[in-house]
Amino acid sequence: MMIYRRLMMFVVVIGLAATISFLMLRVAPRDAIDAQLALSGASQADIAQMRSDMGLDAPLIEQYGRYMLGLLRGDMGYSFLNTLPVLDVIAPRLMPTVILALSTLLIASILGVGLGVMMLWDNAYSGVARLIVGLSLSQPIYWTGTLAIIIFAGWLNVFPASGTHGLERLVLPVAVLSFHILAPIARVTYGSLYQIKSQPFVIVAHAKGLPDHWVLWRYIVRVGLTPIISVIALQTGFLLSGTVIAEGLFVRSGVGQLLLISVIERDYPVVQGIVIFSAVFYMTAITIGDWLIGWLDPRVNIS
Repeated sequence: MMIYRRLMMFVVVIGLAATISFLMLRVAPRDAIDAQLALSGASQADIAQMRSDMGLDAPLIEQYGRYMLGLLRGDMGYSFLNTLPVLDVIAPRLMPTVILALSTLLIASILGVGLGVMMLWDNAYSGVARLIVGLSLSQPIYWTGTLAIIIFAGWLNVFPASGTHGLERLVLPVAVLSFHILAPIARVTYGSLYQIKSQPFVIVAHAKGLPDHWVLWRYIVRVGLTPIISVIALQTGFLLSGTVIAEGLFVRSGVGQLLLISVIERDYPVVQGIVIFSAVFYMTAITIGDWLIGWLDPRVNIS
């Protein structure tokens, strides 16, 4: 039953994402045909003929019906810019973005949990952790990315400022994205562990003479993992939007950069395809997070 509900949720979320992106893009004053042909000096008759060939002159409800039926068959349509299937346009860009996103999520989770634990104790490390979290929350990502390029690629010349292939080209975008994602994870970690710290079973563990680090990781952190996993899964939403900025700043040939170009060029099918892939990625992360919560604490009923 739970699997059935999850599958239904997947279908509903993807359907809503496809519908909202379809409608919002059609509200825009220009489309890809205007962007391409009008600037090239094509006549209005040529533009009208091209729109007719692509089915853009049909009523909106008819366009929507064709799009959704094609989506059910796994057909996302064709790019307006190069007439290639949308899947063929997105596929080469997918792996660099997935690598960037998963690397960022891993690093941000480790650092976020670590900073949250540091904030738990009243010492010098706690002050450093709070400073990092405060900076993360107060600085916009485009400023942090620009600063990272100036310092590490310009002044120090230790990492390249652009490019897609190679581990060294992954360091700066992962560092920038991780810096902005770790703050919510650290705050939730701190809040969760702070409440557990004063629970009777923790006090008893200390009274038994168990080492502080053992009590911290065996009792406090393990019990407090449920909200931490939830917030990590929820951060995939910010991560997906952050990749657009990061790939633009660091000139990475990924889905984020493709989305930016496609929005500017009004390439509806490609934008819709990327929105659907993003919805699938987000729902997968949420599902994995819920499964982990249920595995760690069987008392939690995730439906």
